[in-house]
This record gives sequence, C-alpha cells and structure tokens, in this order.
Amino acid sequence: MNVGTMLKYYRTIYNLTQSEVAEMSGINEKYLGRIERNESIPTVDKVEQLCMAFDIRLADLLTPTSVAFDDIRKKMDKCGGEKKIAFYCNCCGEYFSSDDEIVKCPNCSCEYNEDNSFIEKYTIVE
Repeated sequence: MNVGTMLKYYRTIYNLTQSEVAEMSGINEKYLGRIERNESIPTVDKVEQLCMAFDIRLADLLTPTSVAFDDIRKKMDKCGGEKKIAFYCNCCGEYFSSDDEIVKCPNCSCEYNEDNSFIEKYTIVE
C-alpha cells in the first residue's frame, strides 16, 4: 500500500473533499490530487502536514496495515449495520459490503480472492 491510497482512505473516512484536506494541511489541492492518484511522492514535511490535518500518527499513514476495527464499524453503520462481513480494497481504499457470490470492489473492480491481498475480508463480531 502507498501514501496516496492511505490518504484517500483517511479522507474518505473523515468524509472530506480534496479541497478541504488541502486547506487543512496547507498543501496545494492539485498536488494533493496527484499524491492520491500516486502520480507524485510527497516529501516528508508534506506527509507530516497531512498527518497533522488528519490528526493521525506518521506510522498510521506509512504502514500498510489492516483497517482499524473502529473504522470498519463506522463504515459498516453507513452500509446498513446488519451485515456481519465487510471488505476493504487495498488498491483504491474503498470500504464496502457485499452479499454477492463473487465479490468485486465497486470503485475499481478488484476481485476478492483468498490468495491475493487486493481486498481484505473482515468479520464483524458484535
């Protein structure tokens, strides 16, 4: 996973636009868009500015870890709350739920497969 994908993920979690994040972080909006699309690699000082804007640790943005349980629960509530299975696409940062036999990301069409790590599957235990 890369910085751009994680930035888009956190921006989506906080329900912010690129313009809002650019203003909060003091980073040019077009540059932020290029970072999110992985067309540009930000300098360390820019990454620190973005972390401060999201109020997250540098490790949260740079470490390719699974989505935090609380984040999944928040997003699950937006999808109806009744489902016990959640999916997270590491390719585009999309969270979604699906009852389909073949699970595909609604944003980038990555397909869930237990042998790859494009999409992570989570079981929510209440």
